[in-house]
Amino acid sequence: MQPNDILCGFRVVSARQSAENRATLWELQHLKTGAPLYWFDNGDENKTFSVAFKTVPWDDTGVFHILEHSVLCGSQKYPVREPFVELLKSSMQTFLNAMTFQDKTMYPVSSRSEQDFLNLTDVYLDAVFHPLLLENPSIFLQEGTRIDFEGDAPSFNGVVFNEMKGATSSMTAQAFAAIRRLLFPDTCYGYVSGGAPEAIPTLSYKAFTDAYRTFYHPSNAVFYLDGAVPTERTLTLIDGYLDAFERDGTPHPIPDQTPVAGASVRVPYQIGEGEPAEKKTCAIYGKQTCPYEDVTRLTALDVLRGYLFDSNFSPVKKAVMDTGLAEDVAFINADGNRFPFAAVLIINTEEQHVETLRRVIRDAALAVADAPADTEALLAEIDKLALQLKEADEPQGIDRAIDLLSSRLYGGDPLLYLEHDAVIADLRQKAHTGYFADLIRDFFADEDVCLAVLTPDASLGKRKAEEEQRQLEAMLSSLTPEQRAAKEAEFAAFKTWQDTPDSEEALLTLPRLTLADVPPEGTAYLTEEKTEDGVTVRYHPRRANGVVYPRLFFDCGDLLPEDLPPLAFASKMFTELPTEKHDVETLNRLLKRCTGWFSASLLTVDRSRRRTGVVLAAACSALPEKLPEALELIPEILTQTLFDDKKRVSDLLTQERDRIYRSVCGAGSRYATLHALSHTSAEMAADDRISGLEYYFWLKAFEKDFDARFEGFCACVRGVLSRVCVRERMTVSLTADDYHPAAASLFAAFPSGAPSKTEGMSFDLPEEPQKEAFVIPGGVSFAALGADLRAPENDSNRSDGLLHVMGHILTYDYLWNEIRVRGGAYGCGSNAYYDFAVKYYTYRDPDPVRSLDVIGRSGEYLASFCASEGDIDNYIISSVASCDPLEPPWSWGMTADMELLRGRTAEDRLAERRQMLATTKEKLLSCRPLLEEAARRGCRCIVGAKEALDTLDGSWKIREI
Repeated sequence: MQPNDILCGFRVVSARQSAENRATLWELQHLKTGAPLYWFDNGDENKTFSVAFKTVPWDDTGVFHILEHSVLCGSQKYPVREPFVELLKSSMQTFLNAMTFQDKTMYPVSSRSEQDFLNLTDVYLDAVFHPLLLENPSIFLQEGTRIDFEGDAPSFNGVVFNEMKGATSSMTAQAFAAIRRLLFPDTCYGYVSGGAPEAIPTLSYKAFTDAYRTFYHPSNAVFYLDGAVPTERTLTLIDGYLDAFERDGTPHPIPDQTPVAGASVRVPYQIGEGEPAEKKTCAIYGKQTCPYEDVTRLTALDVLRGYLFDSNFSPVKKAVMDTGLAEDVAFINADGNRFPFAAVLIINTEEQHVETLRRVIRDAALAVADAPADTEALLAEIDKLALQLKEADEPQGIDRAIDLLSSRLYGGDPLLYLEHDAVIADLRQKAHTGYFADLIRDFFADEDVCLAVLTPDASLGKRKAEEEQRQLEAMLSSLTPEQRAAKEAEFAAFKTWQDTPDSEEALLTLPRLTLADVPPEGTAYLTEEKTEDGVTVRYHPRRANGVVYPRLFFDCGDLLPEDLPPLAFASKMFTELPTEKHDVETLNRLLKRCTGWFSASLLTVDRSRRRTGVVLAAACSALPEKLPEALELIPEILTQTLFDDKKRVSDLLTQERDRIYRSVCGAGSRYATLHALSHTSAEMAADDRISGLEYYFWLKAFEKDFDARFEGFCACVRGVLSRVCVRERMTVSLTADDYHPAAASLFAAFPSGAPSKTEGMSFDLPEEPQKEAFVIPGGVSFAALGADLRAPENDSNRSDGLLHVMGHILTYDYLWNEIRVRGGAYGCGSNAYYDFAVKYYTYRDPDPVRSLDVIGRSGEYLASFCASEGDIDNYIISSVASCDPLEPPWSWGMTADMELLRGRTAEDRLAERRQMLATTKEKLLSCRPLLEEAARRGCRCIVGAKEALDTLDGSWKIREI
């Protein structure tokens, strides 16, 4: 292509080289509608398509979030209820979703398969430009909100309604919403774009369809392609949809926002009914920072975030922690929209201390600005950020599409956020000037900022539920008898629509791959293994953008179960405590100069139902020239960290407990699933003590009785680490473009010791199925059922491809329809992750008790499915794809290592793939007894709102989080 060429209805506008991305950015414009299209031509095997619309909300009803869901519920060419789900069943996609932002809505897809990419693109184009939502109000009732007339009494329900009840309930979400309302009273950024639960029911179907007609037009769209796309076929496909439209010059401006100063608000947020309110007040204050075009300043704020707030010993955070008046503090640099802002979040204090803490933060920051510049520390932060920018996650094309829109949507340079080298070089020079000191003064010396104080309120959830009921009753009482009858008839029609399956004719309209399109072999995790000085060394060759990923594993299988929580907590404190050789500040400075990140964690490796392996893993990222320095620090951190400072450990304990608490409340499905399974297998019992609810309750008990337990904790950790971190228990792994002999330096850095002589850690598991519930604040719940049906003497843990296919069928047919579509939960799923092990979960679920009942009937559904007509090739294809994910180098290397630790070979993976490809309904039917046994013997767990747990019978054990 050349500029000014006409190609498939598009004119080529320009071609710009991006040397650091090894890519060409092509800009094209559709001749008839004026729609811009960008292609990031980089040869990537993973091909990405995205269409995005500028969507500017005017209230909190979440209209564009509901449109995002509803657009994917059928279109003229593909008139099935949920083509999105049908594609999840049948595609080899590496990304398939849609996202609502504050000022835009995106519909991206990606796949490594060319035909799959074209299929996905076609379905998404028809969805956004010809959706059935304009003629079918049932789609709006399902995805947005409706009045359910089933059950004992009418109630509000809807997928987005329930999603946002969960998403907006946390303190963090409330803080962001509050500060945005203060900072942006005149623009879309002041609204809850996803929808506020109290406002969502006020959205009418007419306003919903009007919003679609106003904003979903090609002239208001930005198209994006990434990777080795089939250019002419893709452009022809897009032009075929756009040709039906005329150019629309309707502007959708985001008005200027005059900076707001001095505004404040006091907002309640929900805590548990039995939770003490002491030291639970939070506060957030901030201001607009700079125009979105000033990428140097925005990147410099990221540097300052790390420099001033990164750890408990960063200057500002340390000043806050030393006061003892708050448990934590964080700096937020919010960009990606037209008006970037920065804010400070103070976590868990008392309301009377907020102003004192603001002064402490200001004084500490200004003291840094007024002191001689610590150039070395600033350069360390810049080096760390520069390396992190090289470590893109997958799918990279989706992130690039978002970054391009973050400037192009406002008329800016589309490459602005896609290139970083020049900005990093500029900041390295500015580190030797007063630039960063001036930046600190500009933000922290300004006391005329906006402030939101969030106060704990144990009765807020109850009042919200009562207000929701009053809102519902007011809506119903405002209706005439004829209007109510019409509402009930509308609901009846909606239920009929939900209960009517798609016709075979409609389903056949969807483009599908065939089994012949599936590569016979999946990802090959290449490994070169050797032994040096008695240590196993594994090298995983992988293109890694010049970054090296070393990883160390130490066998902990001979530890006791009670050792796991203290060791898990200790691994979180590495780099937050001094070593025998360096204080915390020096240690972190050295790490930042030579690594992009460092992590340590405990990992489990299934051996049998009652026995599991456990390893301590430590890893980092580094550039080749910095690798020797990084490899010097890892042994020091693991073997010489000092845990004997009570104040430091106490602060970190409180922060870790609070982090897990907020994670449980926001992502309870993970914790519910893990806890249910912890009663069924040793691996999951260990995981629960390492990162689940049992770990959380250990943290709470340690915090409550800290003084009495501290010495025992220190003795345990010192003893375990001295026993475990030895050469005889060590395996070294390296993922990189090339092998680096520097890894050999690790062999002499660790002391000699005794190898582990056990087959792994053993657990006593209950014989009877357990039923447990945990009360959290919030309006929705998370449910799980898990079963491991191996006999105690059965050591089989081989993966079975047949069970993967079964899990996809249950997830995307049965559970999706019964729990998400009919029940209104935001998410649900099923997976059989090895022989005889089954798990189910629900996410942001308004009725977890009903969902568990639905889950219990999975065997019955499987039997009816197997008796039905139609092939299962689509489920096989998507199951194969799910076992061959697109991974960045660090994750790819970790997967390769875990496969080796579990004893899984390339032959095992190939056998699993062949099992999936050979799945038949007759074979699937043989799984019915497994599902029925899981329903009888499985353990159940609910993490949820008190109201949802009130109906549980006496067989349930209920605990407060």
